[in-house]
Amino acid sequence: MTMTDAEWQQLVTQFQIPSLLVAVEALDRVRNALRDHADGSPPQLRTDLLRLQVLSLSVIHHGARDQAPALFELAGALEDQISAEIDGLEQVRAVLLQLTQLHPDSLVEAALDDETADA
Repeated sequence: MTMTDAEWQQLVTQFQIPSLLVAVEALDRVRNALRDHADGSPPQLRTDLLRLQVLSLSVIHHGARDQAPALFELAGALEDQISAEIDGLEQVRAVLLQLTQLHPDSLVEAALDDETADA
């Protein structure tokens, strides 16, 4: 099972290997934002979401309207942070999509032939 010369040439000319390192860096930024701290405590994002839940209870269920500015400020900050993490994952996805779109037809056909022979 091997790709044709034309398929290989297309891969060589249309895919930039350094983009995979950019994807790794983007994923590392997401991992850093979501990983537990060295002491085993959960990531700040989790702590902040729980704090948002407490503020929501105070404002919505207990009528603590004076805490509403803090509620919406924290919600906005968390939305910004999540958007940044999603952007990082979209960057990884874009690189993978670029590569998978270059999947040679000859390899797909060979895999299908192998599956048919195994059946």
